[in-house]
Amino acid sequence: MTDCQAILLKPNAEIERLAALYIAEGIIPATYETDALHIATATISQLDCIISLNFKHIVKDKTIEMTEIINYRAGYKKVGIYIPAEVIYDE
Repeated sequence: MTDCQAILLKPNAEIERLAALYIAEGIIPATYETDALHIATATISQLDCIISLNFKHIVKDKTIEMTEIINYRAGYKKVGIYIPAEVIYDE
């Protein structure tokens, strides 16, 4: 990776609504709202993917499948959820 500029993505009402939907649907426990906000922020910000080592709530088959369904129903695109090893390549 060459020079990259980090951009801070801040929650807004749309992100909070989507995160609340993930929680209401039982994808992410309410006590881990930050994880729901993480996925919702990536979705609303139209990011291609999330790279995470959070196997408890984010990098999990149920989370990947259900957030894709909810995003589709809400009119948003799929956000890929991967572990670093899936996106880092040796050349």
